[in-house]
Formats: sequence, C-alpha cells, structure tokens
Amino acid sequence: MQHLIVYGHGARDSGAVGSGTNERDWTRKVLDVEMQKYNQHLQKNQLLFYDKKRNMFLDTCSGGGAYQVAKEIVSVTEIHLDAAAGLATGGHVIISNRVTANQQDLAIAEVVKKYAGWWQKVQSTAGINQRGDLAHCQIFAQRGISYRLVELGFISNPQDMQLLTSQVASLASDLITAITGESLTEAVKAENKTLQELINMEFCYAARNAIHYYNGREVHVLGANHEFKVIKDIYSQYTEAATGERKDMLVFDWSDNMTTVDAFERMVRYNAEKDIYELKNFRYNRETKKTR
Repeated sequence: MQHLIVYGHGARDSGAVGSGTNERDWTRKVLDVEMQKYNQHLQKNQLLFYDKKRNMFLDTCSGGGAYQVAKEIVSVTEIHLDAAAGLATGGHVIISNRVTANQQDLAIAEVVKKYAGWWQKVQSTAGINQRGDLAHCQIFAQRGISYRLVELGFISNPQDMQLLTSQVASLASDLITAITGESLTEAVKAENKTLQELINMEFCYAARNAIHYYNGREVHVLGANHEFKVIKDIYSQYTEAATGERKDMLVFDWSDNMTTVDAFERMVRYNAEKDIYELKNFRYNRETKKTR
C-alpha cells in the first residue's frame, strides 16, 4: 500500500520561523533524512513523498496538488510545525470535521504526544482537532482519501524543537509505523546501535556545557564533559568571542593505525542494562594520534 507524505509549505514559503530554523527546512532537511532511511525497510507498504521543491497548497490553489493525488494512494499525511506567541507547546493532528478520527489518526496523535506532548486545546480529544476551514482537509474528505495534517510541536518553542530534533530518528520511525501500521523489524531498529549509525553521530549543544545526543537518545557522559562532535574526525566546538559564531576546531584526525571500530569502541558504549548510551572519557596523544 502506498502512503503519501507531504511536508508543509515549501518553495519560497518557509512557513513558521523559530528556534533557529523554519518549517520548510526542518521537515525537508532534518526529518526527511530519517524518513527516507526507514522507508527503505518497509516490506508491505511504501511511502511516497510529494515533490519537496514544491508547495502543495499553492499547487492545489492552481488546480493541482490535492486534486491530482492518485486514488490508489491509501493515505496522505501532511507534516507541519506550529507557531504562536509566548511558549505554547505540544502538537496535534488535524482532520476534517466531515470525518471521524480513524486508527491511523489516533496512532499518529500518540506519536505526537510521545515527543512534544499534546497542545492544551486537544488534551480532551486524544490529540485530534477537527476543522472545517482547511482546504486539504475538505478536499481529501470529499475525495474519500484518508488525510490528516500533523503539527509535531511549536517551532516557536525551543524546548519543543530540542525534543523533536534530538529524537528525530526515533520520531521518524514511530511516525512511519503509525502511518503504515507496519512495525519496522527488530533488525532495522537495531541499526540505531550499529557502527554505521555511530559514524553519523552528531552531538547537540546547550549553553556552556555540552548536552550529547546520539540518534535521538541522550548520551550519558562518564567523567568530565568533552564538547565535540563526531562525523569522521573529532572536533571541539567553541564560540568566537568577536562574532558569537559557533565554530569547530579539529582536535583528532583519523589515524591509519586505528580502525573505525577501535575509535568508536573507545568513545561510546551502549549500556544494555540501563538502555542508555555512554560517552567515555578519552585522552588524545598528538604525537601518536591515538586515544587511550
């Protein structure tokens, strides 16, 4: 079965702006990376993605967009980030007031609740918001195609965005399961703990002390904090006093004498008993280019 994913706004319309990003870019450049990865492992279903260079709403206004989605598409899920004055928080799932929330809508709402919580106005409706004033809701309801618009959280709330961004891999996995009803295999889930994933590790930072994340999971630091991120080499991140710009300084380059496995085994370990990742202390010897 084919399910269509639509990222809100697009083209020249950036959507809501906040927390150092915008709707268009976060959904297409952050969330989409993980959605594409997990989509490859679906066996009974397939996710199709609306052209990420386009704005579906504008296409709909021109007679395309929602009007031209093939009837063979089982469902359409449009993904957005909300914005409001102040520190509104939480997400919700919007459906047409012509339909009743189905199992898919409710499952997606539970995913929203798991990560950013529910917006206060949908606390009593299981995260569902029925509306009659949104074009796509009404068009798809009239066409008989299951549709919902998902607000994952508030881009205007840094805490919501930190929760979503730091857990984006597991968020994508859960969204795909909720949308398709297909559970990703244990082997796929285990990828979160493989060396291949570790190579793509990035740490997020907050204030002066580093908050480390790997694949959406906070990494518990053993010993003193080391502020670095790993892609291939190890960098120390610092803020330039004159400009306030955050920059990376290379402190460890890959040694020919050290395998990738050696390096990551020395740096990160998975504590199965506690179900957490732990970042180990290490010392760097500039002459031998080895950690110990």
